[in-house]
Order: sequence, then C-alpha cells, then structure tokens
Amino acid sequence: MRGKRAPLIAGAVVAGVLLLVLMMLVLPKMKAVTEAKGRYQDAKVQQTTLTVRREALEDAKANAGDARSTIEHVKQQIPQLADEPGLLLLLHNAASFAGLDVATFGVGEPTYDATKGLSVISVSVGAEGTYFEIADFLYSIETLPRAAKVTALQLAPSDVSGTVAVLTMTGTIELYTSDANAGTGSVPGTQDTPATGGA
Repeated sequence: MRGKRAPLIAGAVVAGVLLLVLMMLVLPKMKAVTEAKGRYQDAKVQQTTLTVRREALEDAKANAGDARSTIEHVKQQIPQLADEPGLLLLLHNAASFAGLDVATFGVGEPTYDATKGLSVISVSVGAEGTYFEIADFLYSIETLPRAAKVTALQLAPSDVSGTVAVLTMTGTIELYTSDANAGTGSVPGTQDTPATGGA
C-alpha cells in the first residue's frame, strides 16, 4: 500500500512545485506581457497623433507665405487705427468716381463689438444721383481697400422733371478697426479691455 502511495505523493509534490513555479514565474510574466501590450497600443495611438500634428505643422510651414499675405491683406482691410480722415477720403473718392455730385457723410463714434472682436465705425451717407451713379457708388463701397458693408439703404425720387430721373439716397455704411478702444481720445492700438465710451 505504501509503495502505491509513493508515486501519488511524488506526483502531488511535482504538481505542487509546477503550480508554484507557474504562480511565481509564468503568471507575473503574463501580466507583464499584457501590460506591455497595453503600453504598445498607447504608444501607437500617440505616434498616430504626433504624426498628424507633424503633418499639420509641415503643411502650415509650407503655406506660411500665403498665410502672411492673408494676414497683411486683413490688416489693410481692417486697420489698427480708425483713421477717420482716411476713411472719409475713401468714401468721397468713391462718390466722385461714381459721378455723384452731392454726397455727405457723417461718421459716428466707433463702438466695440465683442462678437466680432472689432470696433465698428458707422457712417451715415446722403447723396443724389442717377440710378447707375448710385449703383456705381455702392459697387465702389464693396471694393474699397478697407472692409466696408452697406447695412441700410433707402432710395427716393428727387427730380423727375429732367430727361434722367435723379434719386435721393440715404444709407448707413459700416467700416471696421481692430482698435478695441477707437473712441474719441483713446490710446490707439489693441487693448485688452474695451472702453465703454470716450476715454
């Protein structure tokens, strides 16, 4: 009986040793392999993200010249200073080139528009001319070197006794400046906190 138990006990001891070796050596290695696979997947995701960022930076570098041109164009269209005399000269020249004999402009106080991040200069305009002269003037406003937008326009007959009908035009034009404090007496330049009125 004792001889029959010896192989069983030896087998149990060997199984116990193997189980102990499995628990002490193999299971930690399996856990380490699983963790390494997780780190590898994380590294692959990070590599993909970095590759996309690198390509975007290379693309931006390749297009830097175009971006600079666009920035300069926007700076011309939306200057850092309100330059009231300059904008009045632009509007008078547009009216003159369109053939409008009578044109008056009233420049309002610039107001900061937080949604646009710009100061808006509202200009009221009154003029008399033919339909085509007024149309030419409005086209000139769209093609000014400064960004401008006609926000209101009314036309009414002025003189229909002649061979060509003359119309009276009243309207509002918006121009812009990147100076957040463009009001009277303000310090020119972009400011962090726009003034609520004239400084």
